[in-house]
Amino acid sequence: MHRPEPVAIPYTKWSGAGNTFLFVESVSLGPEVQDRAVIAALARQLCRDPAGPGADGLFWIRGSEASVYNADGSTAAFCGNGARCLVAHLLARTGEKRVAARVGDIALEGWREGERIAITLPAPRFLARELPLALIGPLPPEWPGTLARAAWIEAGVPHLCVQFWDPPLRSLPSSPSPASSSPLPASSSPSPHLLSQALPPERLLIEVGGRLRRHGRFEPAGTNVDFVWTPAHAQGSLGGGVPRGGGPGLRGRLRTYERGVEGITRACGSGAVAAGALLLEEQACGSVVFTVASGDGLEVEKAEPAWILRGPADPLERGVFRADAGGAARPPPSPLRD
Repeated sequence: MHRPEPVAIPYTKWSGAGNTFLFVESVSLGPEVQDRAVIAALARQLCRDPAGPGADGLFWIRGSEASVYNADGSTAAFCGNGARCLVAHLLARTGEKRVAARVGDIALEGWREGERIAITLPAPRFLARELPLALIGPLPPEWPGTLARAAWIEAGVPHLCVQFWDPPLRSLPSSPSPASSSPLPASSSPSPHLLSQALPPERLLIEVGGRLRRHGRFEPAGTNVDFVWTPAHAQGSLGGGVPRGGGPGLRGRLRTYERGVEGITRACGSGAVAAGALLLEEQACGSVVFTVASGDGLEVEKAEPAWILRGPADPLERGVFRADAGGAARPPPSPLRD
């Protein structure tokens, strides 16, 4: 039986604040790889197979529009960090200062602001404004922070947002005396040494996030899950400086269990927008910067007529993989250079 010749598929790999995506310009490819089932199989191979480049998702691009495939081959209605990467891709390709694009179901515009890429987004929508806190528990005893609120929010895709209050940061003396190693109270004179707030280890984030992602309340499709920690007074910095891509204003720390990836990702743009909707609900306008697992900052601005998502978007590598019925493989990638 004749085996089809492998198809060479060029790709570019991007990072949006640590969220990684493979971009494929589909217009140059033949009809044999345009079927949705074939693209879904490619997404699984390329994102998860050891022979593939590895990524959180695949963007199948035609012009300024992209269909989004998760690492498990399922499709997504939207992807915020991927959309910012697509804007950076289109800005470089066209030389324009502002571009329009469509990602999944969402039409948007985007532009560059220094090292950051910004995009406009429709206002997020509350699907359930106040969920019972009992739905979240039980949490492991070592889970940090105090459970404050839970809401279900649509930000292109559905997100369960779970907010925790952080205890205040405490300063450590620069040179503790031998008689005492107790940390100073927060009201003591400033010190560069701060006790950083611990976050749950990834195994606990996966355990709790995976349980909530499949909770019966969110059937049949399930939900993404965002854990967000904010200072007890919900104002000011969490300490440790401004993350890359960050700016002034309200701050929080964000970790997301992503549906379709089925794990904790290094960042999630739509998750940041959903969490921003939770924290900015009572404000007519304003912004919040979330420090994500990569250490980068994602800024969400509540504005009129559209919300804005800002953060870094960087090209990582360019390569070619060969796909056929037997799987996908690729040669070593060539790094992209400015």
